[in-house]
Amino acid sequence: DGPAKRHSRHDADASPRVILAARVKKKPRRQQAVEEEPTQIDLALPLIPTQAWEDMTGDEFENPHAVQQLARSGLDMATRGDEWIDWRPTKDTERILKAGTTQAALDDGTVLVYIGRSKYEACRGADLPLIKTQSILPLSSQDMADLLMDSDRVQIYNKMSLGRTDLKQLDDRTKIVRNLTQPPMTKSPMVSVTLMHTQELSDGYLCVSRACPQADPESQDLPRNDILLGVNLLQDVGPDACLMTAVTHVYSPSLPKMLASKLGVTSAVNFVKDIRGACEPVAAQ
Repeated sequence: DGPAKRHSRHDADASPRVILAARVKKKPRRQQAVEEEPTQIDLALPLIPTQAWEDMTGDEFENPHAVQQLARSGLDMATRGDEWIDWRPTKDTERILKAGTTQAALDDGTVLVYIGRSKYEACRGADLPLIKTQSILPLSSQDMADLLMDSDRVQIYNKMSLGRTDLKQLDDRTKIVRNLTQPPMTKSPMVSVTLMHTQELSDGYLCVSRACPQADPESQDLPRNDILLGVNLLQDVGPDACLMTAVTHVYSPSLPKMLASKLGVTSAVNFVKDIRGACEPVAAQ
């Protein structure tokens, strides 16, 4: 391939499908003098190329440019994502939308659920479903973003959590955390080491998460539960209400793949129910 045919890693207009296809076929040249290392860029894509996952060292997201690229990827997955994922509504959601509009369903308190499948094979967790939900929450986007980033309050919305610890603060909006959970059907706790980032948008907030297990050497020998991608797009629709579009992509070796979709949907809906049930105490804290 000559230079004229090669897509630049900094070309925002290049198709993500073309960029990903190029990266998974050929390992990037690491000696190339670029602002971000190739693995940093690949780890910020909506789906993580398998080679980039295997090359991860744990410090890639200490580069703020990589974090910002991950935020852009998260926003794309919440608003479009069709370059990467084949999204299909669940049967219940399809039935609800056939009977009325999306807005009417949301106003009625419905949690709309979609299951996605990767369009690419050479990515971490490509054989696992992504779950996307849309719902109205009874708190502002800022309150919700603050709640998600507050490790002391994680058990409000994550009933499986045994506690979350902030391992490293990268800046005032970005950190690496360790979360111990006790998922159903597991005998011992599992650990998730995850980058978390939030930023303000014109109409709300965006929160993104991505697994970075190598950032915590002390937990390397524990059973893992990797959040390959977590997105919460929070858009204000009133003084104390926001529309949340959430995307989750999780790898859990203890979970049978045949149950991944069912349990993923249940967890995503329960997340919304737990937030709604706790909204008054959350606002009071």
